[in-house]
Amino acid sequence: MATAENNNPTAEQITQWTEEHGKLKTVEVDGLQIVFKQPSRDLVAQATDAMVRAKGSVSKYNNIILKNCQLSHIQETKADDEIYFALCQVVDSIVSSKVAALKND
Repeated sequence: MATAENNNPTAEQITQWTEEHGKLKTVEVDGLQIVFKQPSRDLVAQATDAMVRAKGSVSKYNNIILKNCQLSHIQETKADDEIYFALCQVVDSIVSSKVAALKND
């Protein structure tokens, strides 16, 4: 993967990922622009099932989402617990949805 001087993804890489995965989310941690793709319904279901089987262990859920959706700075995240913990705090923002409003006629 080509990266800019600051080791963040280039505009070309972002364009390629957008074409391949659709909507992307970027989380900044210590100057790193960490890019994620939107998880599928099936992946969220798998992560939720793993959390339930682990008796509510949110870390199981976070691990599955991060492992399967992170596109950049994967090695940095594996090597630095502080980056990993920072990303765990925003997993719910990575798994996002549109806003729905009930309209009664």
